Amino acid sequence: MKPEDIGIGFDFQGTIAPFSTSEAVRRCSAECGISQKEIITAITIPGEEDLIGEENLRKCYSVFHQEIIKAKPYPEILQIIKSLREGGYVTFISSSGPCAAIEEWLKRNNAEKDIVLVYGREDGGKSRHIENIRNNFELEKVIMIGNEPRDFGNGADIEVAVNVPIEDWSDLDEFANIVLVSDQPLDEILLPSILIEQNL
Repeated sequence: MKPEDIGIGFDFQGTIAPFSTSEAVRRCSAECGISQKEIITAITIPGEEDLIGEENLRKCYSVFHQEIIKAKPYPEILQIIKSLREGGYVTFISSSGPCAAIEEWLKRNNAEKDIVLVYGREDGGKSRHIENIRNNFELEKVIMIGNEPRDFGNGADIEVAVNVPIEDWSDLDEFANIVLVSDQPLDEILLPSILIEQNL
């Protein structure tokens, strides 16, 4: 199998950058005068935007945008993505965050050319992202790298869980395609070893 037949997807928050949802939600709640629970539901679950109303949604998107673009990447992650793309792999981001903010973050970090596509909440859920990337690029395999349960079980052939606190590992037991769970960020040794192990 050639690298161009393999898609490697990354969740953004907690996988590429340690973006703080709690700070963004706190700011949204204070600015809009609505509960943090409603904000989390409206912002993170596609189709639930009407819960907080159009005006509040616009304000919250602005706050999340500001928080996302100032996030610092995990060590080594941008070099890993760059190396994968240069090696011919189809690299993409599958996030529940807004595309525009992630695309701006990539530009600010000189990484926009290393990601083929950014899928965000506007593009549906992660299952749709994986289906689209698989079909659009006629991929034989899709690998998904994430850090929480909602990143997995969405149709990827191989799944890698990083930055997962040890006490939360049992939450991932139901996902049969997970080949590795780590409490550390992805690094330049870990991913190549997974690709070799999976004959990719």
